[in-house]
Amino acid sequence: RTAISTGTIYLPQKQDIFGQDIDKPLLLGGLGKGYKLEEGNLKCISVLTGNINGLGSGNATRVMKEKAGVKLLAFNTSLDNLFVMALRATYLSNNAFRDTNDYTRMRSRLIIEAKDSSYFIHCIPGSKKVYTPPAEKMFCYEIIRPLSDSLNISAVALTELNNYFGNLLGIEAIKEKRRVKCWVLVRLTERSIPYTKGGPTELSIDPENKLILLHNYSIDDFLRSLMDAEMFNYTIPVINETGISQPLDLIINADPADPVSVGKALGKYGLNLVLAERVLDMNVIREKKSTIVN
Repeated sequence: RTAISTGTIYLPQKQDIFGQDIDKPLLLGGLGKGYKLEEGNLKCISVLTGNINGLGSGNATRVMKEKAGVKLLAFNTSLDNLFVMALRATYLSNNAFRDTNDYTRMRSRLIIEAKDSSYFIHCIPGSKKVYTPPAEKMFCYEIIRPLSDSLNISAVALTELNNYFGNLLGIEAIKEKRRVKCWVLVRLTERSIPYTKGGPTELSIDPENKLILLHNYSIDDFLRSLMDAEMFNYTIPVINETGISQPLDLIINADPADPVSVGKALGKYGLNLVLAERVLDMNVIREKKSTIVN
């Protein structure tokens, strides 16, 4: 109609990309200065860098905006944290990542058998001091996969990290069952358990006053929180074998950093923490195994 009335016709001009530099990464200047990828056009990508000055430290798992993909992200973190992030079995629920077994993310579930420990956060043997790698041995890592591939993102990340650090440092990470010493929470008697009467869910861990308070709180959530708060004092796993799943109201007069003290204080509820061996899923960082090709 426009062509008939004006004698001209308009066709949108193709926007060519100028300044392409094939020596640079595709999205880091490779498509020319000022190029911005269209939102939703990113399908799969993974990036590994060294420490980035001025950036904090941490990790995250998330679903991207408009469900454009799923992401695992770690920044300025140690190599053990990178591996544990990739070893965690996750699933997608309500547009967020969840762990199938949240206990396996705990530091007490990590066994480091690599010869060079300088890349890993760890307790210095014979000391209560904690070693943290220097900045030059920290890394940032991001992997993005399609939403439909969310169940495989951890496995893909682990394969990438094992390939890279297997070649660079001769190490790899695996998840395997090991017989390990652990603290086991057991029920000693049929003494009445103080199940919660309801109300807000609260947990207070107070090392200074040697007091732990639970209100409407489950034992599993309590043990995970305790291992998070005192991760370098609980260097072996803590597991729940009480069979109690209902939330409780507990007052524990004990030093949170001392498993023996916590176990004794739980005695008034007919519970205790005892040392035992169990076969558990463990995260293992070890020297890379040679592949024999026939």
